[in-house]
Amino acid sequence: MWSEDRVTGSNAFHHSVPGASSFTVDNFHVRNSVVKHYILSHFHADHYAGLRKKFNSGKIYCTPVTARLVKLKIGVSADHLVAVAYHSPLLIEGTRVTFLPANHCPGSALILFETPDGKCHLHTGDFRFHPKFSEDPVLSSFTSTGSRKIDHLFLDTTYCSPEHEFPAQEDAIRFVGELVKSNAFANRETLFLVGSYTIGKEEVFLQAARESGCKLYVHPAKKKVLECLELKEEDQQRLTTVAHEARLHVVPMGCINFKQMSAYLGMAKGKYKTVVGIRPTGWTFSGGPRQERGPLVIYGVPYSEHSSFSEIRSMVK
Repeated sequence: MWSEDRVTGSNAFHHSVPGASSFTVDNFHVRNSVVKHYILSHFHADHYAGLRKKFNSGKIYCTPVTARLVKLKIGVSADHLVAVAYHSPLLIEGTRVTFLPANHCPGSALILFETPDGKCHLHTGDFRFHPKFSEDPVLSSFTSTGSRKIDHLFLDTTYCSPEHEFPAQEDAIRFVGELVKSNAFANRETLFLVGSYTIGKEEVFLQAARESGCKLYVHPAKKKVLECLELKEEDQQRLTTVAHEARLHVVPMGCINFKQMSAYLGMAKGKYKTVVGIRPTGWTFSGGPRQERGPLVIYGVPYSEHSSFSEIRSMVK
């Protein structure tokens, strides 16, 4: 969200849908009697900022996963939420609205608006471009070989600078899986801590659990969040809220530092001799890909859920 939205309550252009003034995207600070339809691209705080439990200003349209998270974490009444499945167009006051997978976090969506004036506007929210986008039945019609055009593209530019290039998500996930089962840490005396946000990075820690055959410890509050995400049954079965049952723990990203990891080692009371912290993020890891301090090891893994510079260019093309 931009500061001017908080101050003025305006429906700034980057939150708007040209030709459909009753819509706003990822904007809950708006103070405008014309706006009745609130589109939420995904459940990250910078996109739902301003949304409160007592929201009653209209309808919030989002994916089913995001709707469940809004109810669970914020407490918004179901009466104000409209859960829209991917590729299920909804006609609202003459505007056709379609949610498409954004490859960002669970429930995230690109939103296509086809307005009554015949124009098409795409809000990406946050997204990680993937070549499979060209196979999407809706997006493929807007490619260079397609017959349609986007009139306005509202783009996630988090890493819109040439120095930002990330490996494919699949490669980063594979690295973490191989790390967890590597000979260096294969013994039962190593505790792994994988950083995560409220939502995001799920595929990293789930794949680590699959590769290692380990149970996966999550805090009870985190487990409730994961239950909103439509995980596969076999992944659900790996979860435990009993810490001593697992040597693979999901922790807040801010816990992946030597001070916090030393505290974890102390609480283990001799059960573990080594603690390995995994920090999967696209942000620059200032200490390099690996840092070590005695029995503590931190790996910075360039796993990004935003597009790199070249991927942003591919999306625009």
